[in-house]
Amino acid sequence: MSEAKADQNKQVVLIADDSSIVRKFVSFSLSSQNMEVITAVDGMDALEKVSQIPKLDLVIVDLNMPNMDGFEFIENFRQDEKLLQCYPCLDNKLLPMCPDQTTK
Repeated sequence: MSEAKADQNKQVVLIADDSSIVRKFVSFSLSSQNMEVITAVDGMDALEKVSQIPKLDLVIVDLNMPNMDGFEFIENFRQDEKLLQCYPCLDNKLLPMCPDQTTK
């Protein structure tokens, strides 16, 4: 999993989530589909990484994260004109899909 350089032939996906389980689960799933996956632990980390990525196809972002939540991230993300063709996706529904999580 590369954090800075993206293979030009792969779709590049950024996952921003404070849950390491969610990041690992989604990263594994997308990497197995030959996608370049970059991970971030919160919105601030994601914005920093976005500035270093020349090509970005999709962003999957959690709603509730420390430092900068998903809504704030998307608001800031949309201010960068080079990213207007990239689509953010909120992942608040992914947690129940993770096999290590139990619902009570």
